Order: sequence, then C-alpha cells, then structure tokens
Amino acid sequence: MTAEPRPNFHLEDAARKNVGEPNIVVVGIDEVGTGAWAGPIVAAAVALDSSIWWPVYNELDDSKRLSKTVRKRLEPEIWRIASFVGIGVVTTNEINIVGVGRAREIALERAYFHVLGQCQTPLVAVVDGRSMRKLRSVFGRDSIFADRADQKSLSVAAASIVAKVTRDNMMRILDAINPGYDFRNHVGYGTAKHRAALQLLGPCEIHRLSVRPVQECLAKFVELAASGGIITTRDE
Repeated sequence: MTAEPRPNFHLEDAARKNVGEPNIVVVGIDEVGTGAWAGPIVAAAVALDSSIWWPVYNELDDSKRLSKTVRKRLEPEIWRIASFVGIGVVTTNEINIVGVGRAREIALERAYFHVLGQCQTPLVAVVDGRSMRKLRSVFGRDSIFADRADQKSLSVAAASIVAKVTRDNMMRILDAINPGYDFRNHVGYGTAKHRAALQLLGPCEIHRLSVRPVQECLAKFVELAASGGIITTRDE
C-alpha cells in the first residue's frame, strides 16, 4: 500500500507562482469550532519559512490526526519558528447574531488581517476548504482554497494545530467560568455528557442558539417555567 503523502509546501509554491512573486509571504489558514454546540470559533494564520527545513515540519499534520499530547508539544514550536502567526476569534454572542457560516468566514478574515498587520507587506493565502473561495475578494484572487488543505499544506497544518490548541485553552477557561458542563474535556462539542448537562442545567452564556439540542433544551425550560414548574439552576 502506498503511503499517504505528508503535508508539504507544494500549495504554498503554487500560490507564489499564481502571484508571480517567489518571495511573497504565504499564510496557511484554518479554523476550529464550527461544529461545536458552545464556545467560539477560532482561526489561525501561519506563515512558515520554506527555505529552512525545521525538524518540526516532519511532524506537522491536520490537528484532527494528532493526539492532544502531540498538539500541545508542537504548538509552541510553531510559534517559535513561524515567520508570522495570526489568531482570529469569533465569540458565541457574535455567532448567535451572524450565524455559524458567516462567523467561520469572519474568524478566517481576522486571522489573515492579524498577520497582515504584522508583516505590512502583501500576502497570499492557502485556505482550508474550497467553499471559502467566496472570500477570494478578501484574500486575493491568487490565493488557493483547497479541501483537506490541512493534510496537504504545512502552513495550513500548522494553522490547524495553533487554532485547535488556542481554542482548547479558551474552553478550559470557560469551563471554570461555567462549571458543570465539562467544557474542558469535550470543548463544546456534542457528547452524551454535554447533552446530559444541558438537560440538567440548561444552556449557559456560551451555548449557540442555532444548535438544535440547545434550542430543544431552551424550549423545555421555557415550557417548565410557564407551567410553574421548578427549575434547578447551577447556583442552587
């Protein structure tokens, strides 16, 4: 069986070729948290130096294909060797206002502009997801939008790791602020334990109102309150 190709700089090279400028800064951009029931969407934009082969490049991959331990070990190394790193965060309040789809786009844009503000020179991007081609007017017509780019591009793989670790760290803080939901472990995604906590405690301030289990839970609590039933809260 042929081994699956490792992430490399081919997409970055293709982006530079599109621009016709071999020295232009290329950022890989990816996000995490789109499918969660609670918490922010976090994107990262990472520019790596392809002229130097850092040992960490041999380990970079889609964050979903790496263990939590490996991600935590690689993330500070990425910050150390990257030319630029940008972070984009969209809060739950913003997600509830603009919707998950637009929130994902905003997170990617914020990460991109974070890097643009640092380097003060033109950028070209490699973005995870062909559906994000609608953002070509933001990232430039020469940018590349590819499905599973986090498994093909070293820059995007690095971005996926930084975004994932950053969001996990945020969810641990939010777990301390909103105890009882186990956010530190499921990081806002739909699990049996998360659903059980929702049914017991009701939604908290970081739950997304567009998510069906959250909507169903809210409806149950509203119905219970309207009928004069007793609602148990986290403060009781």
